[in-house]
Amino acid sequence: MIKDRFGSRFGRVKITYISNEIFSETNNIYSVWLARDQISRGMLLLEGDILFEKDFISRLLAQHGEENMAVVDKFQSYMNGTVILPEAGMTQRFVLKADQAVDFNYGNALKTVNIYSLNQSAMENKFLPMLSDYIESGHVNDFYEAVIADLVSEGNLALGIYSAEADLWMEVDTIEDLCQAEDMFSHLYEKDLVLGDGLYKAGKGRVVKKLAGVMGFIGKSFFSGSPR
Repeated sequence: MIKDRFGSRFGRVKITYISNEIFSETNNIYSVWLARDQISRGMLLLEGDILFEKDFISRLLAQHGEENMAVVDKFQSYMNGTVILPEAGMTQRFVLKADQAVDFNYGNALKTVNIYSLNQSAMENKFLPMLSDYIESGHVNDFYEAVIADLVSEGNLALGIYSAEADLWMEVDTIEDLCQAEDMFSHLYEKDLVLGDGLYKAGKGRVVKKLAGVMGFIGKSFFSGSPR
């Protein structure tokens, strides 16, 4: 569907498609590893089930450029998944869901939005070597966040945080999420939204339909884009 919609280019961006043919037997860490040759010069990783406004990424890159960043929001009780414990605008601890004990203190926790920016140095010298170690050790069913967590824990990655608290965004995992996304974004009738696969004109009833199609591709492919 995405290939049919955009082909090999989106505006000035050349698109490379990398398919994970064993996606049903692996996790996203393996999909990222398959794209290792395309992302060695730096990576802006956006998971395909995140809905956000068009200017969101532009603001992130304009403010932080080549810095290593994780996009976060204030943790809410209904949220689950990886969290960051911050200190002075940086990631002090990067805690996967599996490592959050029953008595885990979420007092100052920030929820990851599953958008990360890592520069060339971090990719070549930190992330990709450890990613390869994970794959070669048979950890193909882990989340790629496990690599980030280890790097932060070992003091090998200085990871800044970019707050999305003032922005509209939504992670869509369920039908209920789809309905909530419809309510959240339906007032932006003529604004451009980004659905992970490109720009889309929002309108009542159309956001959910588009998102449902995009979700069908989550986990199967990794998309890499480079300006040309």
